[in-house]
Amino acid sequence: MSASELLGRPIAVANVGVGLLADELERQGVAVERVAWRPPARGSEESLARLALDAAANGAANEVAVARIQEARPVLV
Repeated sequence: MSASELLGRPIAVANVGVGLLADELERQGVAVERVAWRPPARGSEESLARLALDAAANGAANEVAVARIQEARPVLV
């Protein structure tokens, strides 16, 4: 599933951090998706390395999770 399908709309520009650029693009009518991102915290290298080793398994688990969310039929009682 693409990011556009997941979000339900196309993404024209993804902006990370520099708000001035995003502001100017929006003034020109360009759709901007603002992303809040920071570099990983010091001391997280070992944890990130473990995650990278299991990237395929994590990706498969994420696919299952998204499929379950999309198939859910919530009911208000």
